[in-house]
Amino acid sequence: MRTVRFYIYDIPDDDILCSATLPKGWTLEETDHCLWTDIKDENGRIRGSMYYNSLPYDRSARMSLRCRYDVCVGSVVEDSFVEEIYFGNEQEKLFVAGQIRRARGQISREEADARLDREDALRKMAEEFGDANYSGWKSVHSYWGIGKDVIEEKSKEYVYKKS
Repeated sequence: MRTVRFYIYDIPDDDILCSATLPKGWTLEETDHCLWTDIKDENGRIRGSMYYNSLPYDRSARMSLRCRYDVCVGSVVEDSFVEEIYFGNEQEKLFVAGQIRRARGQISREEADARLDREDALRKMAEEFGDANYSGWKSVHSYWGIGKDVIEEKSKEYVYKKS
């Protein structure tokens, strides 16, 4: 598997920003929020994100890389009050643990607690699926070769073989 490297350089007299060279084929793409930018790999997959606020009284920046798989929450239908808890990512739902209904108005404390308990239980189910089927899924380095590479499982360790 090829190594992905970022080269990061200091910018003189700037304690927040730095200059960086992305790996070959990677790009930056605007999001629907003016303070956030997606970092995409050569296959168009979101591999990380950057945040930058240039307002003088609140100037800040950060960058993070993303795991290929995670426990996610997403609307079943856009503008719906029903959400799914699943293991995977925006493009790949590998395991759906279940659904929860969001409130359409004020709810009692008991109803809110019950919904949070159900959401926690579904998140735990999705995480257990990941642990059982995708060892190392919590690492930003794991599973990005899937799609181009063939994976063989050998005693719970994954071996990458170029196809």
